[in-house]
Amino acid sequence: MEINPKQFELIKDEMKNQIKSQMNLVPVLRAYVKFFTIILRDFVNYDTIIETLDNLTIEHFKNFIHSLFERVNLKFFIHGSMSKKEAKILSKDITKLYKSSKPISNKAKNYMNQHADLSGYFIFREHLNKSYNINHAVLNFYQIGQETIPNIIKANLVKALCGYIYFTELRIKEQLGYTAKGKVFSEGNIIYYMIMVQGSTKTPDFMDLRIENLLKKMRERIANTDQKKFEKMKNSIARRVGRRDRNIKIRTFRLWNEIILKRYYFNMKKLAKKYVRHIKLSDVLTFFDKMVIKDLKKLSVQEFSKNVKKLPTNKPKIKQYQSILMKRADEIRRRKKFIKFNYDRQ
Repeated sequence: MEINPKQFELIKDEMKNQIKSQMNLVPVLRAYVKFFTIILRDFVNYDTIIETLDNLTIEHFKNFIHSLFERVNLKFFIHGSMSKKEAKILSKDITKLYKSSKPISNKAKNYMNQHADLSGYFIFREHLNKSYNINHAVLNFYQIGQETIPNIIKANLVKALCGYIYFTELRIKEQLGYTAKGKVFSEGNIIYYMIMVQGSTKTPDFMDLRIENLLKKMRERIANTDQKKFEKMKNSIARRVGRRDRNIKIRTFRLWNEIILKRYYFNMKKLAKKYVRHIKLSDVLTFFDKMVIKDLKKLSVQEFSKNVKKLPTNKPKIKQYQSILMKRADEIRRRKKFIKFNYDRQ
């Protein structure tokens, strides 16, 4: 394989420039990236990638290409309009093409990038010292657990029942920043509840504690929800969770993910509809209390602007949870306590 040395260096420089541009993200996005640096078991940070590119030679790259195809693990997932008999024939034909391939190890076959267990209250603080870093940001992540039907429904019900409370309380009333919102999201099949604020008036350590105060108001709003609204909301969430896949590509990835996880939530519409029939408002309150008080798994990523001369060292306490101020991004990972997947059949 012939590689033009000049072109090779140009491509390397372009890759480094793209990575450096991502390192200079606005505070809220930088905090989001930092979150993954902290919680993922296997994470390669930007500095390591740039260092690797600096040291990469054409010979190294050629050796990598030569060994690449010896390490590739091919997995096939075929679905569509065909009979069971046709599917079996197709499966046999594909298997014959790769019958000489080496068997893959169980470790490689079952590989999954696990998330660190966030049991407790962790704080990570970072000082942004670029000239354009005039804003602060705080992102508070509450780790709920595996992306099961109960967790999906209840987390989204909390979000829906609270409405725009984040913006009205944190942005309009308290003037903590110019943007504030709450979000339910899943990464690596672990579900999180996130509340964020970005602005230049108050520092992230102060914002963090005001978010804790907001949680009390969120609980009050959920508790004061009338039954008629609750019934309407839970059925709306079930429809949203169980909505049809937009296209065949999305459906393929979703079904393949269910097989890999051994979760088998193929019919999300049926599962969500079945689950919401029996859920009560008290169940949502119990879920909320567990998430923010009884079984706290919180990570507060705090980005301080250039206008702060020195990072604060205060370690606030929430109820019985004394916060741990992290000194390194890999501090939680080094404890080697990760969440393992174990889904109950629905």
